[in-house]
Amino acid sequence: MARRTKPATEYYRVIVTAAFLASEIKVAPTGWGLARWFEADQRLPKHSVDEKSWRRFLDGHKPHQNRLQKIFVAAPTVKALFDHPFWVALSLTCTLADSVRILKSFGWIRGQNDRFWFEGPSERSALDRLACLLAMLGCESPPYHHWEIGRRLCVEYVDISNEQLWKDHSKDLLLLIRMKLKKAAGTLFGMTELEVPVGVRFWAMVKDDFFRHEHIASARAWSAWREAVYNLKWEDQFRLRNFINHRNMLVQSQIDELDRRVYRKVRARMYRALNKARETTPVL
Repeated sequence: MARRTKPATEYYRVIVTAAFLASEIKVAPTGWGLARWFEADQRLPKHSVDEKSWRRFLDGHKPHQNRLQKIFVAAPTVKALFDHPFWVALSLTCTLADSVRILKSFGWIRGQNDRFWFEGPSERSALDRLACLLAMLGCESPPYHHWEIGRRLCVEYVDISNEQLWKDHSKDLLLLIRMKLKKAAGTLFGMTELEVPVGVRFWAMVKDDFFRHEHIASARAWSAWREAVYNLKWEDQFRLRNFINHRNMLVQSQIDELDRRVYRKVRARMYRALNKARETTPVL
């Protein structure tokens, strides 16, 4: 009997895990680098570990469970990535029960306000938010319509692709997200060949400008800023882009007053969201 081919998501999961391991232990992402690290960590004779198995690890072939557990003991953050619900949510075999379980693990309650997930500052990482959105695709009645999930998937994809680990594997990630969205919705809302490059340019510019000019800049404030920008009408997003371009060119005298108002609107919405979150946070 022929050996069953593993799903593409499983290969990708292992590839990213191996790259993350190399980054965490600060060695070159090569079979030689990982083999030498493992020897030192396990106190094995020098050059006793074959590099070939580690090269296979980097190519997407999962090590035997015994070796994998030794890796996790040495680098717990690697285990956290390998076990993240994102991988189940990304898989084409993710069931309704899987999707509900993932969403509940992030605090989802049936019938809650859809905007619960994104309004205001968020403590969730880009990977957490991607897992939530992908899990929503597997629900019978998604908290958002598919077109809205697709648009938000594009924003989260751009955000996580700025991180070095994911930047190196962004093309494969985009392909897998598109496969998942196409299967669930039948089309690529917000994730088409035209929309993603536009989203990459726009959100990269907005994020760079935010962290360069806002004194309150932080990961928490950025999530509130990004949501305020996301909810702008398309013409206001265009005006915000004009504002940023003129400010970066040091020609502020040429900034249109309507463009400046849009920027102030975003700023005001961010502060309202941060203040609201501060007021609703219980004092311990």
